[in-house]
Amino acid sequence: MRRGFLPVTILMSMLVGLIPGSPAHAEPSPDQTTRKLVAYVISDPDLIEHPERVSEEFRKNLNLDSLGVKPATADGPSESTRARPRAAAAGPESYVVDSGRFPRGSLPDDVYDYATREQCEEHSDEAKREQGWIKNRYSYCQSHMVYIGAIECGLFPPSCRLSGEYLSQNMLRGEGKQGGHINDPSKLRWASFTLKVEVLWARGVFSAPTAKMKATMECDGGYRDPVFDVDDDYACFPGPDDDTEKTIPGWRANNYAFFELMSDAREPAAANGEQIATGVFHIEYDFDLPGWYFQFVDTESEEGGMRFDSAWYLSSARARQLGSVFDRAVPGIFLSTTDPAIKGAAVHIEEARANPSASWPPNPNKASGT
Repeated sequence: MRRGFLPVTILMSMLVGLIPGSPAHAEPSPDQTTRKLVAYVISDPDLIEHPERVSEEFRKNLNLDSLGVKPATADGPSESTRARPRAAAAGPESYVVDSGRFPRGSLPDDVYDYATREQCEEHSDEAKREQGWIKNRYSYCQSHMVYIGAIECGLFPPSCRLSGEYLSQNMLRGEGKQGGHINDPSKLRWASFTLKVEVLWARGVFSAPTAKMKATMECDGGYRDPVFDVDDDYACFPGPDDDTEKTIPGWRANNYAFFELMSDAREPAAANGEQIATGVFHIEYDFDLPGWYFQFVDTESEEGGMRFDSAWYLSSARARQLGSVFDRAVPGIFLSTTDPAIKGAAVHIEEARANPSASWPPNPNKASGT
């Protein structure tokens, strides 16, 4: 079975009706009532900071049109005219590492330097962008808000009312890895994720003690220039525990969920090539509400990107020959002219950038550095 982007289902006891601005199909119940859930996945920093504005607007108009926010669709999370343009937001993250972290070219004790929850929160503005905040290529944070309004419409007289609303602020932290997964350490590349769901409110039908929310990890990927026949289904796929379902009170009591992404390969070897695989991942949310039938609605987070490698030439240690990184990042290194360990290289680069024509080998046509 192909592991790809799947439609999100929200369990309800009535197929819901057409609400202005929403694409869902409706069928009336025997009491001539139609029911609908309208879902939003929002990354607009201002609205995430002021969630009460979202609730106030939806209660007033049963949509967020005046805030410039559209419902989530099969094409992804909510579009917002207030947020940064998506094309610009999707650009790669840049970060710089001090050369002092690698004394005389040796690896630091902590090769990952993962972002803590507190650091993700400190960089919440960057984490709300489409590419998220990438502290380094092993460490990823992405935050978003999930808002869902439950609407009931009657035919006699024709009118609609809000019968419940759910809002949570969610943070996804990802950690790339060196070495293989415990299930197959010689071949299986992997990364781990922690999702924190902070439920701010669950009102009306969402407040029922049996109302449930399920978070699911999804990834779609492919192999780059494989040297043998491969199935792209296995380039990036969730681990065995690909979803977590709890009652909404259960999420309040324990607001964490844990996931893994994996990428299959052969053992690192020159004959097998680098076996590079890339994947695009996201979280999907499903709701199961008592007294409501089925509805199909898309509630997926912004997408993140990963790369998996099996490079036999990196090290004689097998644990360093395969691994995973977050690929929407451009790394850099800072060289200090006051660090005696790398002063010579730092001064050379500084002088070459200031006066390139004087650097060795001499060439008067060398361009100036920027």
